[in-house]
Amino acid sequence: NRRMLNITSTNQPRNNPAALSDRRKGRRRNLHGPRQATLMGNGCHDDWQCSGLMLNASAGGFACRIHNVDANRLTAGRIVRAVFRLDMHQEPFDFHARITNATQAGTPGFTIIGMEFLIDADRKLESKRLENALIAAYGETE
Repeated sequence: NRRMLNITSTNQPRNNPAALSDRRKGRRRNLHGPRQATLMGNGCHDDWQCSGLMLNASAGGFACRIHNVDANRLTAGRIVRAVFRLDMHQEPFDFHARITNATQAGTPGFTIIGMEFLIDADRKLESKRLENALIAAYGETE
């Protein structure tokens, strides 16, 4: 009885694993233990902030679970700033990301938000640092 919010940015069915892997630039790793992510507006006229629990991550994006009240502002295509750590001893990662989809979580009152990082020239090193941190923590992908 999970309600799907149909705001994916692809024309392919969301539950098709091939469509998901085509859309993602890298395999997402499920995280060992809770990791908080802070999502916020990306400019002075877009001043808001919420936090969520990261569920998985790759060098190209991640998914997190947030309260429905916060998820209501995060429609597909919206650009947000995402700040998070994989390890409390490292510098936080800081990306701009595009919301790609939202799905009702198994926990009432929560939504799972998927997003992809916007990797411009300034963020290439940040993306590589994230990829290296994921490999160090979770091993190589296939």
